[in-house]
Amino acid sequence: MLARGLDIRLGEAVRRVVRRADGVTVETATGRFEADHVVSTLPLGVLKAGSVAFDPLLPAAVDEAIAKIGLGAVTKIALAFERRFWPADRRFFGHVDARRGRWATFLSTNGLVAGDVLVGFATGPYARVAEAMTSDEMTADAMAVLADMFGAGLPRPRGVVVSSWTPDPFALGAYSLPAPGCTPKHFATLGAPIDDRLIFAGEHTDFARHGTVHGALLSGRRAAAAVLATIARR
Repeated sequence: MLARGLDIRLGEAVRRVVRRADGVTVETATGRFEADHVVSTLPLGVLKAGSVAFDPLLPAAVDEAIAKIGLGAVTKIALAFERRFWPADRRFFGHVDARRGRWATFLSTNGLVAGDVLVGFATGPYARVAEAMTSDEMTADAMAVLADMFGAGLPRPRGVVVSSWTPDPFALGAYSLPAPGCTPKHFATLGAPIDDRLIFAGEHTDFARHGTVHGALLSGRRAAAAVLATIARR
């Protein structure tokens, strides 16, 4: 419903964004697109990697914000079971392992989606370890932790979905974080309009809500409002 009437192009990897006094040109692997304004939701990892060129170069304060804001790694695994073996009245289950971050949290989706599903989170240094695993290896690793928590003889999952964001060239990491030397001002700087033509959106542009889906959503609304305000001033 939200996309009705919109020209949405998939598979268009952006290579360059050119700002001019009268508009913006976005160059992709297959063509060029002209617009009055651009709202960029490029992930922080992509911005840090410099995968997309900006012409003219981004302001020094924006480059500093991109460099200063930290980027974390999180690996998730969703395990669907034929039957639930965990308490129905609990949403989260914590696990402390000798290896920090090894499937430290499991989320029960009971009541949220159909079926019996646990979503495991590998964080910190162990997220990188988990990302290097195959799907089968990651499943065995997560099941070993669940057996430590709930006992032996657990049913095998009937379905598994894994995520590994850091190796993904269109993500290159998970959530933003306030690294040493980073302040809330860096997040605000990254979310401010540039030349009234380009504005970044995403969870990494909202310090108060960074690392959240609602932060990303609200940043998009903020960016849209900024574009409309710019149009109204002309």
